[in-house]
Amino acid sequence: MEHVDNLHKHPLATVCADCVIFGYREEKLYALLFEPFPGTYAIPEDALKEDETVKQGALRVIKEKTGLALADLDEIGWFAKPDGDTRGHAVAIAYFALADMEEVRCSEDEASPKWIPVAGLQLNNKKTDVKAKPLAFNHSEILSKAVKKLEEKILSLPVGPGLLPESFGTMKELKQLYDATVRKPYNYEFPHPSVATDCVIFGYDVDSLKLNVLLIERGIDPYKGQYALPGGFVGVNETADDAALRELKEETQLDLNENDRKKVKQFGCFTDPDRDPRDRVMSIAYFALVKMSEIRGGDDAAAAEWKPIDEIQLPSDNEEQGDDKKLRLAFDHGEILRAALKKLREEIHFEPVGFDLLPEKFTMKQLRGLYETILGVSFDRGNFAKKMQHAVLTDPDTNCDPYRYSFDEGKYDKLKQKGFKLEFSGVQSTAE
Repeated sequence: MEHVDNLHKHPLATVCADCVIFGYREEKLYALLFEPFPGTYAIPEDALKEDETVKQGALRVIKEKTGLALADLDEIGWFAKPDGDTRGHAVAIAYFALADMEEVRCSEDEASPKWIPVAGLQLNNKKTDVKAKPLAFNHSEILSKAVKKLEEKILSLPVGPGLLPESFGTMKELKQLYDATVRKPYNYEFPHPSVATDCVIFGYDVDSLKLNVLLIERGIDPYKGQYALPGGFVGVNETADDAALRELKEETQLDLNENDRKKVKQFGCFTDPDRDPRDRVMSIAYFALVKMSEIRGGDDAAAAEWKPIDEIQLPSDNEEQGDDKKLRLAFDHGEILRAALKKLREEIHFEPVGFDLLPEKFTMKQLRGLYETILGVSFDRGNFAKKMQHAVLTDPDTNCDPYRYSFDEGKYDKLKQKGFKLEFSGVQSTAE
């Protein structure tokens, strides 16, 4: 048994099942919690037994601690921060479910579970209200993620007559639950839209000399299996900027540092009442320029891929000019992409976009190809090279064939202070 004993020479993390139970009453979303410390709440949890699966353990925890006999649960995710539990290193597998609040016996006894309004809890470890109730351990992170998963579950439900699950009752009741969950937990007399962010991430392929955009393959309805821009709904306790950066990280693994975050620029708001078949949703749009090597697909979407701009169908004033062979994006993302391209073409005369799109060293052909594919024009080679060497480039590395260049940011900044603008002669349009 020596080989078995060796398994325990190093400390092992305890594997726990953490269970978020939501309830809904009088247009408010509740969570079923315990009070392990005075004034601090915790979700039902316990360590797994050796003879049970994770989900079996979660269902057991709910039955033992709340009396609820649930048939199934939705997984939230894994939480494995070493400092997430002050009692020791614990790995939590978290689940959530919706339950009938009347089925849980609550009392003033300290050991009894209590229904607490989610709006009155500190979520995401960010104290938004001095009166908000704190959560123990890393449970605010788990509960925040559970709320987001519940939002996704509600938004993915079919919303036509006769299509609602019986557990959600009438359309009015679903609408009330949606308002209590997805939207800010206050009640208003007038209807109000949801707010989302969508991100246009441009990259440049130095081999094909083509401008690309990063797309995700949608994993849920509507438009399941179709390509769309990375994005998602703005959370109750976050700004649009924070939501855009969070969605980028979740869907593409693009985790920007403080300086690079400034490069994610807001460029428009899209408010067509029919842009989203699920509800009235307005989108705040952002764009950024990145090196294609910095991106890899995340876990939140089915897939994340670079697609050349010239392979995507963009809306035109004359819809009959559309090309059925080109990729059509979900929602109004084709319109958003077209607006982002227009903004990029405006900025290219004032900002050296290659700083963010090209590798540290590049050829003049790669640089010229970048400007040509963005502007849709063809440059005179000599005029272009002369202009760029004067404005933004270092002296060429003549040890390479062809010569390699780098950007001289100091040179460009000096010219910019004088009101310099990149203008080119010998330009021909490549538009059909």
